[in-house]
Amino acid sequence: MLSADLVLFDDIKGAIGERNPVWRARSAEESVDLLLTGKCGVLLLDMAAVSTRPASLVEQIGEQFPDVVVVVAGRREDEALLAQLISEGLVYRFMHKPLTAKRAGMFLHAAIRCHVERREARARS
Repeated sequence: MLSADLVLFDDIKGAIGERNPVWRARSAEESVDLLLTGKCGVLLLDMAAVSTRPASLVEQIGEQFPDVVVVVAGRREDEALLAQLISEGLVYRFMHKPLTAKRAGMFLHAAIRCHVERREARARS
């Protein structure tokens, strides 16, 4: 999770349960470092933590880590910045803030399943 928001971090941890660990990165560089470990299958990107060009960041993540599923949390106005990437499938889901635990849990569990499916499909190829 790329976010400086501790409340959001705690909400996300609670929403997906203890079976799925959640790590928080405070910068794009730190999030890439976490992705390089190979332990992360879903990246939750908090638009409030991205200072410039969120679309470029999502595109780079998609190129470098094709199995990683990107979910974005932000305001309604933020959604327009990523509309093209959402329609292309590079952003799996856009969650409007403030989030409810139930909705976040549903979206993130679906993203985890999507990651597993991508990884299995690549293994079969």
